[in-house]
Amino acid sequence: MRSQPITVFGDGKQTRSFSYIDDVAPVIAASVLFPAASNEAFFVGVDDITSVNDLAKHLSDAMGVPGYAVQHLAARKEVAEAYASHVKMRCAFNPAKSTSLEQGLHTTIAAMKAHGSAEPKG
Repeated sequence: MRSQPITVFGDGKQTRSFSYIDDVAPVIAASVLFPAASNEAFFVGVDDITSVNDLAKHLSDAMGVPGYAVQHLAARKEVAEAYASHVKMRCAFNPAKSTSLEQGLHTTIAAMKAHGSAEPKG
């Protein structure tokens, strides 16, 4: 929205599972209603694995910016691959089908565009 490159730390090959908040928040909020969740720990999210470079591409597509620019900065001390199994969460909560990364980005960007761009603070 500010016509600046997408900032990526490192080579962008690190992978994550990006979850849409509307898929995560209801499971967390409802957890107090499920006896099977009492005193248990769960990973709440999606199983899809996406590299940061692919996230930048999806973000560019969702923003409608062809030929997007990426600014690679020095790598940070972080894990290269972050993934968790959500089988236990699905067994206990039986959540609705998760939102795809592309749809989540489109929905989020529509909300951002409705509010407009702002200068970063801090």
